[in-house]
Amino acid sequence: MNLRYKSFPSQYEQYHVKWNGLNYDKDILIKFIRRLRWLKLVSIFSKNLKDELRIMKTILNSYDEDVINGLLNNDENISRICFIEKWARRGAIELVTSGTFTKETYGTISQIPLKDYQLLTKRIQELMNLAESVTSQNDKSSNETPGL
Repeated sequence: MNLRYKSFPSQYEQYHVKWNGLNYDKDILIKFIRRLRWLKLVSIFSKNLKDELRIMKTILNSYDEDVINGLLNNDENISRICFIEKWARRGAIELVTSGTFTKETYGTISQIPLKDYQLLTKRIQELMNLAESVTSQNDKSSNETPGL
């Protein structure tokens, strides 16, 4: 039995969990770029680091280059849309899990122009509806399953 393991998360975990939000959250994108640059320097010393670098390049290439560059370079429109997406996701999570915004979230989203606030609240509602439909599907299937 081979008991060796890789010391980094799988591509699936990195794409969907660790680096989720890369295309709309500048803070995550900057951390990703720093890690990518570090791996480029040190990957010559380890096969695991080479594998991780390959995965990170694959992840980066899966996103729209214009959006990534626009976010990094503070393109006004891209930054605006990414800001709305980031805070809409955060707001939807808070509303679904606790029923209210945190002080930080509400303090942030209440500062943006009315038109953007309306877009943000519409996106929050879309995300909450999506979460609700998934939850109600699961409830329905469990009610129809004998023994549950």
